[in-house]
Amino acid sequence: MRLTTLKLAGLCALLLGPGWVAPGQAPKAKLQVLIVTGQNTASHDWHGTTPVLRKLLEESGRFEVRVTEEFRGAGAETLAPYDVVVLSYYDARKPELRWGERTESALVNYVRSGKGLVVYHFAMAAFDGWTEYEKMCAANWRPNNGHHSARHDYTVTIKDQEHPITRGMKATFPQANDELYANLKWQPEGGFHVLATAWDDHSLYKPGEKQPIPG
Repeated sequence: MRLTTLKLAGLCALLLGPGWVAPGQAPKAKLQVLIVTGQNTASHDWHGTTPVLRKLLEESGRFEVRVTEEFRGAGAETLAPYDVVVLSYYDARKPELRWGERTESALVNYVRSGKGLVVYHFAMAAFDGWTEYEKMCAANWRPNNGHHSARHDYTVTIKDQEHPITRGMKATFPQANDELYANLKWQPEGGFHVLATAWDDHSLYKPGEKQPIPG
């Protein structure tokens, strides 16, 4: 009976929405998110995508979001209030668009402390040669590594349903009209953990496009 009661209470909470709090229960603090952006390629319009990312996070009711378009000069004190950093940034291999030793060390130490880092889309192409950044990403878009077929619909398969990031997600789900990155530069085996996979359909590639690995 106790288990049934808890399940019903949880269902009621979901139906009443993320802002509902049971009588006598303290509101759950929202996770603090910092979106770091301000530079990218012309085809990756951070001006347009940043408000969408912010809206998606805030409308879930779980996150409070702030955005910085200038991260250079930031330090540990800048990152201290945040639970997770979302990177939507590409330096175009220009030294002047690197963040500097102080800021880059602060981000590495932030992740080492157990805080979260989301490398969004083409941010995995940033900072070629920054070894610690590549370790945090696990896989990177690099010269001779990284491509994708035309945007298409595909199915994502969760490989580890018990990991905190994927726990509670469906075993498979459709992803509509998206780029599926392939042949990235990966860290050595054992340096990353695969949570989900999808199939790179070679029939979608144009003649002459890169297809160095089957699927």
